[in-house]
Amino acid sequence: MKVSLREASDNDLELLLAWGTHPQVTRFLPSRPPALTWELHHAWWKTKQHRMDWLILVDDGKTRPRAVGEVHIRDLNTPSPEIGLYIGEVALWGKGIGRQALEEAMRWAWAHGVKKVQAVIHARNRRSHPLFKGLGFVRVGTGRKGQWLYERTRP
Repeated sequence: MKVSLREASDNDLELLLAWGTHPQVTRFLPSRPPALTWELHHAWWKTKQHRMDWLILVDDGKTRPRAVGEVHIRDLNTPSPEIGLYIGEVALWGKGIGRQALEEAMRWAWAHGVKKVQAVIHARNRRSHPLFKGLGFVRVGTGRKGQWLYERTRP
């Protein structure tokens, strides 16, 4: 399965909101309002700065590529931007899609002069810890409450 990224746009907001309100998808996200509404989601989207958001596309070779998740790098105006992702289609968890998406997003970051990225991962998120460690991230401490902070320096 081939994975690629496409920059997210206003046209993707409904899909992002659907994923952003799915309880299995959001249970380990670092920060989410208790009840994400269209108004909150749209207001956030219109004010976001210093970040890149991409849709994760998969191409199985049988149908046209389709969006299955989101990867982002935020705080690009800081020395250590934060990278994160989620696969919105739960049936596709564990298929290597997140790894490929993170690798592509990090290639973009390195090409744009980022020297170090960090990830804040919920302590109980058993899928994300090995994913980020496998990509060279090192746990350097705690992040927000109940979360661990990982870092990766540009090769």
